[in-house]
Amino acid sequence: MLKGLAITPPILGRISIGKLVEKNGKRLPEKDDQFTLTSQVQSRDGWLLHPLNEELRNGQDGKLRSIPIRLLFNEPDLNFRADYSLFDRNTGRPLCVGNGETCKRLTKDGIQSMPCPSPDGCSLAQGNACKPFGRLNVVIGDDDPLGSFVFRTTGYNSIRTLAARLHYLQAISGDRLACLPLELRLRGKSTRQSHGAPIFYVDITVRSGLGMEDALIAAKQLEETRQAAGFDQSALDQAARQGFNNGAFEDTVEDTGAIVEEFFPLIEDQPSRIELNPPPLAAPSKPSLAQKLESRASQHKSRNTRMKYHKLIAGETIGTYVMESPVTEADILQMAQQLAMSRLSKGRALTEPKQVFSHLQTLLQYHEHEVFALLLLDSKHRVIAFRELFRGTLDGASVYPREVVKIALELNAAAVILVHNHPSGDPEPSQADRTLTLALKSALSMIGTQTLDHIVVGHEGCVSLVERGYL
Repeated sequence: MLKGLAITPPILGRISIGKLVEKNGKRLPEKDDQFTLTSQVQSRDGWLLHPLNEELRNGQDGKLRSIPIRLLFNEPDLNFRADYSLFDRNTGRPLCVGNGETCKRLTKDGIQSMPCPSPDGCSLAQGNACKPFGRLNVVIGDDDPLGSFVFRTTGYNSIRTLAARLHYLQAISGDRLACLPLELRLRGKSTRQSHGAPIFYVDITVRSGLGMEDALIAAKQLEETRQAAGFDQSALDQAARQGFNNGAFEDTVEDTGAIVEEFFPLIEDQPSRIELNPPPLAAPSKPSLAQKLESRASQHKSRNTRMKYHKLIAGETIGTYVMESPVTEADILQMAQQLAMSRLSKGRALTEPKQVFSHLQTLLQYHEHEVFALLLLDSKHRVIAFRELFRGTLDGASVYPREVVKIALELNAAAVILVHNHPSGDPEPSQADRTLTLALKSALSMIGTQTLDHIVVGHEGCVSLVERGYL
């Protein structure tokens, strides 16, 4: 096996929900409301259609919105790989691939492993140059059991949905993902960003006409048939894993030109070439006394503006505040909640559990109804966000694991702290609280997110399910 060359599943064709069109002399991507299957051959007018494209359209009123498939591997991450990806738009060459924690980057000194802050915190990612890029390989038809069609996407909805579905299906099938009769489905939704217009994304479900139980039975039967014939699925997964790990970048230069054109188009006023090794900045000149005084005054003014809360401004000494006007009890509660929220703002490292309990109690203890919230953290237990997800009646809130998993995937959380309040004031966890905690922990573990604790808040204090031994 050639070192440095990623060995990927053989590709027979492409699956897309869009195409490239000519606009003002430029080839630009345009979304569609149906699947298109193309071959690996491109003509002047675009990719040539695969024979299966017409065959699968029969019986679907002309628009291909579902495709019967099987998967090659039992391991979800072998079937669907998603990374933050950065390409050189001039050459199509892959430059950097990361997962939000570490990345492999092409530098003047070769390929190096580095920390990956994700696109929001990376200087190279300016102008949408780096973004999530997913590749899903599926088997269509029975002609070639190891040949696949590839679906590529940079859409958050498709990436989140496919990742969640594959992990769920692997779990409920007893690690028989490659034997399940499945189907790619095109789904639509409207968002604020789309101004109400529908956008389309890809989902995976059991095949049409089958219930989940039928699909599980069929998967078990196929597994038994394959094993009787000598088919070694574990060995196939291991071979695929070794192949992917054999190279730093999955996409070859032969493919990346088309990938960049379709998924990483150049935006106006955006540099086409990215400097991976920028020259060092010149040493700043020594500031004058006047500049120092002006800088200090500006910092103080900025701090007062930045630290201003409801009827409250920062004092001369850091950590002190001054009232702007007389305050009521409601004002004091609002100030306390604003301060507590600031202590749980993005980037804050959680080092003192008792302080976290205090902030959470301040935020939730006075609600007259039950509230379930999520404190989302990165791999170093720094705050990504604090989100109230569900609100209920006086004695309960409906908590949906799929929504918890969805927000964890959306914000790329490595860990979470679950939290909810008891309006009665008694923070003692109920049996229902314990059951819910285990269900959420199980669901989150499927996407690699750790559940650090579940905090129950009441007037009388906070209770940690970890400290009680329930988690």
